[in-house]
Amino acid sequence: MKKYTVIYIFSSLVFYVAIFCFRVNNLDSITKVMIPLFVFSVLLFVLITNFNTDRKNILLYAVFLLIFIGDVVINLTEHKEFSIMIFGVAHILLSIYYVSDTGIIGKDFLYLIPVLAFSFVLLILISEDVPDQLLLSAFTGYMAVLDFMLWRALSYLRTGQHRLRMRLIICGSLLFYLTDIFVGLYLIYPQRAFIALIWLVYPPALIMLSLMNIPKPFYLHREPL
Repeated sequence: MKKYTVIYIFSSLVFYVAIFCFRVNNLDSITKVMIPLFVFSVLLFVLITNFNTDRKNILLYAVFLLIFIGDVVINLTEHKEFSIMIFGVAHILLSIYYVSDTGIIGKDFLYLIPVLAFSFVLLILISEDVPDQLLLSAFTGYMAVLDFMLWRALSYLRTGQHRLRMRLIICGSLLFYLTDIFVGLYLIYPQRAFIALIWLVYPPALIMLSLMNIPKPFYLHREPL
């Protein structure tokens, strides 16, 4: 593993612990600067590790750039509502990247069943607590975007790609999915527990996804799936 990758992983874990501790203790004056710095480091790592590789990785640049912009909007501006659209586009572009990497075959729809089942149950549980039908419709539409992204990530299970990359993509995408689910639930049920859950899963999601294309010598010794 290259030295900059080791440094990146170590520094990301330090950011993770610090952000989680500061955020759950309401130290927003610190986290509003620390969070964009962390996400910028993730973006920089993605740019370095995907430089001069497959052209479709331009989509990854766009995904992490949008995530960075979204976090800047949330933490450093008064227009947090714009971040919903920004992160929605990031999820869509990440889904397109997955499709371009794996294609779509009939078997993939088996992986869609548990995703849709979870979303269906969740929407039933929260529907009575969302009096505004427009808000419920927006939540449902955003969940559809999240469901598509997670479905395409789960489709890596049938690709036969090396285990490390597959696990990073699936686990990272699942945590990214849960991040926005917890954000939505926090907007409906403003309880501090959801803040802790968001920051428990969001940094690891970005770290895992940023590592999906680490240099191949790191994992060539692993057996193919």
